Amino acid sequence: ATIASGDYFEVTEAQLELGSVATDFEHRSYGEELQLCKRYCQELCDGIAGRGILNGAYFTTTEFYGVITLPVEMRAAPTITVSNHTLFTVYASLGGYPVTSFNQALSSSKTVELLMFTTARSQGDAAWMRTNSTAASILLTSEL
Repeated sequence: ATIASGDYFEVTEAQLELGSVATDFEHRSYGEELQLCKRYCQELCDGIAGRGILNGAYFTTTEFYGVITLPVEMRAAPTITVSNHTLFTVYASLGGYPVTSFNQALSSSKTVELLMFTTARSQGDAAWMRTNSTAASILLTSEL
C-alpha cells in the first residue's frame, strides 16, 4: 500500500527508550500518574466560590501572609500565577477585605508562602483567605 497526502496512522502504548535493550512497559494507575503530574503543576482552587485557601496573619496593617503546605511535593519551588486578585477576599474580625494585590513570598517544593495586600487592619490580626468567585485560580508550576 502507498501513503497518500492526508493519510495517517495511530500508535498506542509506545515506549521510547535509549539503548538497544527494551524494558517492560510501565503500567501506572490513574491515581499514581496524577500524583506524579502534581510534581509539575497544581491548582489550589477547585472552582467553588467561598472556598477557604489559607490561614495567616497580618504582618503589618496591610500585609497579610499565609502559608500553604502542598499536598504533593513539587519538583522545585513553584512559580505562582494568580488568575485575578479581585477574586479573593481576606476575612478577619469584623468582616472581609478585598485583596488588592498578590506577591509570592518565600516558597519551597513543599510549601508556598503568599503575601496579599488589603485595606488596613490591625497588625497581628489572624485571618484567612477565601475565593469569592468560581473563576478564582492559583496555579503552581514547576517546569523542567
